[in-house]
Formats: sequence, C-alpha cells, structure tokens
Amino acid sequence: MLHHAKLDKCVWAEAAMTAIYVKNRLPSPKIEHKTPFEIVYKSKPSVKHMRVFGCRTYILTPKEKRLKWDPKARAGIFLGYEEVYKAYRLYGIEAGQVVISRDVNFDESTFGLSPPIPMKMSTTWTSTRLTSTMMVRARRSTSRQGSARVVRVTKMKLPEDRERCVSDLDWKKQVRRTTPLCTEQTQTKKNVSPVGMSTRLSPSDTAIKVNAPFREAVGALMYLMTATRPDIAYAVGNGSRFMENPQEEHWVAVKRIFRYLQGTKTHGICFEPGDNIDFRRYSDADWAGHLADRKSTSGYTFMLMVRQ
Repeated sequence: MLHHAKLDKCVWAEAAMTAIYVKNRLPSPKIEHKTPFEIVYKSKPSVKHMRVFGCRTYILTPKEKRLKWDPKARAGIFLGYEEVYKAYRLYGIEAGQVVISRDVNFDESTFGLSPPIPMKMSTTWTSTRLTSTMMVRARRSTSRQGSARVVRVTKMKLPEDRERCVSDLDWKKQVRRTTPLCTEQTQTKKNVSPVGMSTRLSPSDTAIKVNAPFREAVGALMYLMTATRPDIAYAVGNGSRFMENPQEEHWVAVKRIFRYLQGTKTHGICFEPGDNIDFRRYSDADWAGHLADRKSTSGYTFMLMVRQ
C-alpha cells in the first residue's frame, strides 16, 4: 500500500489501520463467505464510501474559517477512515498533520505528495517558419526620461535606553508626522480615549459621503498603529471598515483618534527588568456585537505588574 501510494514509512500505522478496516469488510470462506463486520453487527457493511489509499484529496475549508480571498479547499492525502463517526482521515499537505473531515473531493488517479519534477529541461531550439498571416511586433519600452515620484521606506529612530527615552523623546516625531493631516480639526480640544464608550459606527446607504481626506487619515493611523501606538488598534480598525463610503459620523470618529494622539503624544510606558514582575493577560469577545453584520469583536489586555 505504501509503495503503490508513493508514501513514506512514517504513515505505516495509518496504512495498517486502513488495511484492517478494509479486511473486516471483505467476505471470508472460513466464516461462510461472510464479512467480520456482518458477524459482529448482524448487518452487511456498505462499501460506497471506500476510496483508494494514498490518493490525492481536496479538503473543503468551511466558510467561517476562511477569508474572502482564501482558497476553498486544501490539498491532502487520503489515509483512512474514522471509526467514531462517518468521516475520512487525511494528511493535510500544507498543515503537515492528520485532519478529519467529511467534505472531501477525491482524485483517485493521482498519488504521492507532489508530481515528479524533471531535473534538467531540454534546451534544444526549434525553428518555425512564419506564414504570411503572422505578425511580429517589438515590445514597446516602458521607460521614460525625466523625474518620477519614488516611494522610500522611512527610518524610525527608537530610544536606546530608558534615560534617553525619558529625556529626549525623539520617538514623538512619529506622532508629529502623522497629526498634520488633521491639525485644523484637532487644535481645539484633546481626548483621553481614542473611541467613545457609546460609539456604534454603522454603514448607511442614504447618508451623504463626507468630503474629507478620510482614506489618507486612516492610512496614516495604520502606519502609526503598527509602529509605536498599538493602543489605537481597535479604534483604527473600527474606522477602516468605512473607507469606501465614509459618512460624517465616521469622520468624527477618526478625528477623535487624532485628538487622542495630540493629548497623549508625550506619554509612554517604561518597563524595568526585575525578578518581582508578574505578567498577566486576559481576552474576551462581545459575541455578535456589531450592529450591521453581527460579527464578533475580540479584545485582549496584557498587564505587567510589580509583585508586592
């Protein structure tokens, strides 16, 4: 079975279990041409679900476990049958482990983990005579002379030690580079939190689209969120859901994030090493708390405390 399926010896146990499973459903002359399954369970076994050991399979990924652009199926290898309930035992090639699934498509003409790849390609040139109906056209060059806008990766200077972090605070420039997008709206007041407790954003087909740099503002906040300000991750993610058609309430929520940055750009957390540090983490979800599509929002908090 292993040689026919082009599989390694590491799955010999699965092959042995599958062989026993099949043999228990084959008639034997020693028991009056009945199957061992029929002797035990007093009924004839069904063989409609049986497949060729080691053939290629495609395991369906449920909708709730895949994103919009993810593939609907994963490649696998058929290993056997599950005894507890009606399902197949499969080897997921991408995951590298045995999975159990009922939604499987079988390709019983393909075996092994991957098709053989030729070690050397033929480099022989073949000549073809062009007929009168063929046309040969040179590829147009896409290069142009002159200046062009070039996107570069900017460097971010981080403090080397605690003294420089507290005294110089050079990392505040990252906030200053972002906040000019909404300087006119954020100079009046500051906020102590990036999102309000009663804020519930939802899309609206009847509301008028706001005339504001909403996409640019959210993009700048995303850069800052991944760099030095993870505390605005929830607020930015909540606002980024309305990039295509932002309304006035969505723009107000984004401006609140900038006002929060204006009020906390000099704040920071300094962690000192020590043996009396207690690290705790908590997580929770609101379970279908979104009013528009009833999606759940997960949250987490990490606490680094000094033991008393």
